[in-house]
Amino acid sequence: MTELRDLVRQHVSEALPAGPRDFAGVVRRVQRRRRRQVVGTTLAVVLVIAGTAVAVERPSHPPVQDVPATATAPPVVTVNGVALRRDKPVGFGSVLVVQRTDRIVDVRTGTREPGGPTECQPWTIPYLLQQDSATVVIGAYDYVVAKPKSQGCFGVGLPTADLSLDLGRALGNREVVDVSTGRPADVLDESQYLTSSQLPSGFGDRQVYGARNAGFGAPFFRQSWTQERTSAWLSLVEGPPGEVLREHVQHVGQAVVRGREGQLIRTAGGNANRCLRWLETPDDALELCSQGYTQDVLTVAELVKVADALHRP
Repeated sequence: MTELRDLVRQHVSEALPAGPRDFAGVVRRVQRRRRRQVVGTTLAVVLVIAGTAVAVERPSHPPVQDVPATATAPPVVTVNGVALRRDKPVGFGSVLVVQRTDRIVDVRTGTREPGGPTECQPWTIPYLLQQDSATVVIGAYDYVVAKPKSQGCFGVGLPTADLSLDLGRALGNREVVDVSTGRPADVLDESQYLTSSQLPSGFGDRQVYGARNAGFGAPFFRQSWTQERTSAWLSLVEGPPGEVLREHVQHVGQAVVRGREGQLIRTAGGNANRCLRWLETPDDALELCSQGYTQDVLTVAELVKVADALHRP
């Protein structure tokens, strides 16, 4: 444990200008959690700072960052011939796996310019920092151009980067720790959530997300599909009723969904929309929404058809 704590201190002192935090309290908390979960299990890793939400793209993985476990992220890397220096850790809060036997975990955090690193946007890289039979420690870091030449940058918004990391072996039941918080991240297993095999014509480009409302509460799972011709989209959110059903909405009717009584609603926002909400089980709520221009929003019958075709992958 002394050796691990020294490694952690060294890692944080390199990553953060303010210097390392005192990890004694963090170590004790994780030790207590380990003893509650599995008697006799040895605590392997614990680390440092803050994060919020995740998301990733399916069915194809983004390019996999296959990195051997290392105690620290490298201070300097070269990407597409551009020298980058490590700037700061970026929180991610959760990871997504296709199933617990998958060695690939998807992390959605930070940014990446489509054409490669630039002086105006950080380039985020995830690293496998440590793993053993009980714990996997992942750190995502922003890297910036080591020797910038420009005098300034225009503010250009980029979507959150979809990043994949190869653990080298299946995640199994191991805990994932976010290096930026020193706390366990949510692990969302895609195979545990419903998806549809009956999408309306033209809908594709499936995206999947794991998130928490405002970074708090219980995690939920979100999928979306885009209609390329019209830019309309269809989304499905699944999770605890307290998270899925809490948004302020306008109730406009009732509908039978998957043999259950559902609510027909409209949500707040600038787009026309039509949504169905229902309880799949007392602990599992779903919301299926069609959004876009008025003429592109699905009918109630079309929404029910999509819902009735939901199944576990």
